Amino acid sequence: MNERLLIFAGIVAIGAIAITTVFGRMECKAVPGKERTRRATGNALLGLQGFIEPSVEHVFQAQNVEQKEDEDDEGLGGDEGLIRSDLALALSRSPVDPEEVRRHLSAAARAGMDWKAVFEQATADELRERPFRAPSLPPAYRVAPREA
Repeated sequence: MNERLLIFAGIVAIGAIAITTVFGRMECKAVPGKERTRRATGNALLGLQGFIEPSVEHVFQAQNVEQKEDEDDEGLGGDEGLIRSDLALALSRSPVDPEEVRRHLSAAARAGMDWKAVFEQATADELRERPFRAPSLPPAYRVAPREA
């Protein structure tokens, strides 16, 4: 019986030594990995925060772009041919930017033109050349000038 107990105790001791050795090596290797993991996780979360919450610089830059667009809108002249060609170009792009179309229609309204007739003529010309674009062209109520 003593032999069985000694064999069992030997096996348990060898197992304990093996487990301690394995865990000891894992801890030595895991410590730098944990630091790297923490840093990588922190950098990833910081990047995610930068993606979700725009920085102050981005907000100011976006406001400056909006102000520049407003100034550009005011600078559009009353040249009917230029307005019509710019509107036709805006409607020919894929996808159509409703805000750009609205800016051109606003310029037409400021120039004293009937913006709805200009829009209908431009869409008719576009559909005559490319009838497959009918679903992608916005309706008049979506691009109506805001001040009209």
